[in-house]
Amino acid sequence: MEFTFRSAIEKRVHGWLTEPWFLLQRIFMGLCAATLLGAIGGGVISFFTPSRARARVSDSAADGAPKAPPSWDYYASAILKRNLFGAAAAPTAARPKAVRVVAAPAVHKPTLAELAADLALVGIVDNGGPQAAIMSKKTKDVSYVSVGGKIGDITIAAIDGNRVKLTYEGETMELSL
Repeated sequence: MEFTFRSAIEKRVHGWLTEPWFLLQRIFMGLCAATLLGAIGGGVISFFTPSRARARVSDSAADGAPKAPPSWDYYASAILKRNLFGAAAAPTAARPKAVRVVAAPAVHKPTLAELAADLALVGIVDNGGPQAAIMSKKTKDVSYVSVGGKIGDITIAAIDGNRVKLTYEGETMELSL
């Protein structure tokens, strides 16, 4: 087979059409190159324009001797003033409005009577130590607790015969059979 530019081009195009990732890769690389050249090239091309050259000639002193180059501070300030990455300047922020701070409402702390209203003493068992069988009226669940045990935040302080002494946050209350 004889080599011609046409056969080489047909072979390349055939590869692009049969391998779509290859084509996408080439398109992406081309876009990156065009962006890079546009960003760098635009600055380089505008730097060497005749108007810039005329400005340099006019920058010379009256006696024809060239001026001293600007200091590094000049260049640093120019860089800081210019947005190098081309993003739009940030909009000026509007003055924030005054915000009125309102105290959070006081959280209701339940009392022992409110917490124990759901509880009922259903029995006392002596199984090596007294245990109280306390039922929740809502869920009908029965809990077996000893002295010092807890049902939620309520502590069992004492178990006597047919009574149970409950404590919560310094309050005391009794449940009876």
